[in-house]
Amino acid sequence: MEYNKKAGILLMVTSPLVAIISFLSSDCQYCDITESSMLDKVMYGFRFRLFQDDGYLIDIATKYILFVCLASFALGLLYYLEVFNAPRKRSTKQVTNSADK
Repeated sequence: MEYNKKAGILLMVTSPLVAIISFLSSDCQYCDITESSMLDKVMYGFRFRLFQDDGYLIDIATKYILFVCLASFALGLLYYLEVFNAPRKRSTKQVTNSADK
């Protein structure tokens, strides 16, 4: 399998997993209100928070994490379809030019 397809599958598998984990571990501020839709709760109520001793280490709205996961899924699909080339590590070997000798 080509490198682009491997990178695309990796992004398309991991981004929904990260989205589900962030959605399940976030807490809802306004979940008592029953007349609001689930989209309103995601847009305004859910926040992803990681605790530290004196406050929050990370406090971000879940909608931003879900957006990044959606964008990375789309990028993985584009890598898989070979629209873009997946970035590779640069080789550490130095290329010598034969004209310099």
